[in-house]
Amino acid sequence: MKRRWLTLLSGLVGCTLLSAASAADVEQVVVFTSGTEGYHTFRIPAVIVTPKGTVLAFCEGRKTSQADHGDVDLVLKRSTDGGRTWGPLELVHEEGGTAKITIGNPCPVIDQATGRLWLPFCRNNRNVLVTYSDDDGRTWAAPRDITRDVKPSHWRWYATGPGVGIQLTRGPHAGRL
Repeated sequence: MKRRWLTLLSGLVGCTLLSAASAADVEQVVVFTSGTEGYHTFRIPAVIVTPKGTVLAFCEGRKTSQADHGDVDLVLKRSTDGGRTWGPLELVHEEGGTAKITIGNPCPVIDQATGRLWLPFCRNNRNVLVTYSDDDGRTWAAPRDITRDVKPSHWRWYATGPGVGIQLTRGPHAGRL
């Protein structure tokens, strides 16, 4: 009995040391800084890694305040070295110039069969749009409004994110995003 507890204790100490070593290898990197790049606040992040290994960080770029409703754009930064360094801010979608139109709640998802990156997002938390990229997020197709397909008419509010989407891998709907 004493030997069993000693073995268990040794295992726990080993796991703790491995965990501490792994934690020491983690480096914090700030991707979006509020008050920079023409935006007051960055919120609602979503991060995904493409099949080619590019890390894409999406978020809402809120131009004039941190309020949910306002002049809000959907922006992106890209990393090709595992997140150690990040490229410049890229505009994925905006509407209305300086009008109070909120474009946000990004929810990227990769179709594992095709490698296509799908990006559902919302307009004013009422309409659902989707775009896609076949080149690791460098270019985007024109957004398509899919509100009627995904939102019951009696719902007043809808949010696709925050977070990332999933693709079903089993069952009768395997492959569905």
